[in-house]
Order: sequence, then structure tokens, then C-alpha cells
Amino acid sequence: MTPAALLRKAEEHECQAAELRRRAAEIAAQEREAAIVAALSLYDGELWTRSKALAGDLKSYAANGWRREFALDELPDSTPSKRRAWHRILRSRGGEPIGDRQMFNIAKLKSGAVAISTGDM
Repeated sequence: MTPAALLRKAEEHECQAAELRRRAAEIAAQEREAAIVAALSLYDGELWTRSKALAGDLKSYAANGWRREFALDELPDSTPSKRRAWHRILRSRGGEPIGDRQMFNIAKLKSGAVAISTGDM
């Protein structure tokens, strides 16, 4: 094989790798959004109230229980559903909690509604 042919083949592989990375990022974003929407369904009240409650609980879990459970892909079925939801969100976000406004916006966008701005805080 000539050097030019090897370079063309390398370019093809780089393009394929870039497409796979883009697709993986897209799937990860969908999982993050699905985890948040599912967790919000476990709370009562208006969406904004649920977002604030979930953000507070998630922050508390991130500071306490997450350190003991971060290595687990999933928590056992016997674990309370909210705790499993918090774990799923943190797994999908690399251990980083998310704010109430971001959760609110994700839920609104997933429902087709208009989200609120995050730039006016």
C-alpha cells in the first residue's frame, strides 16, 4: 500500500471515529435528559417546584451517598426510587449535580414548551 493510500485510509478512520464520538455524545445527552425527566416524575407539584426539590435532593445525595455508590452502574431494586433516580442522573453527568433551572428547562423542552432563560440570574 502506498503512503497516499495509507493516509486516505487514516482519514476515513478519523471521519468514522468522529461520527462515532458525535453519536456517543448524542446518546449520552438523551440519557441525561431521560434521567432528569424520569426523576422529576417522582416529585409532586408544579414543574418548577419539582425542579427545585429534585435539585436540592440531588445536591445532598452528591455530597453524601454518591461517594459510596458511584462505582455501581445501578442501585439494587430494593433501593428507594428517588435515590435510584438521583444515582442515574449523577451517573449520566459524571458525578456532577445539575441546577433547578437547567432541569426545568430540560423538562420544558422535552415537553415541547418554551424554556426559561438561564442568562438572567
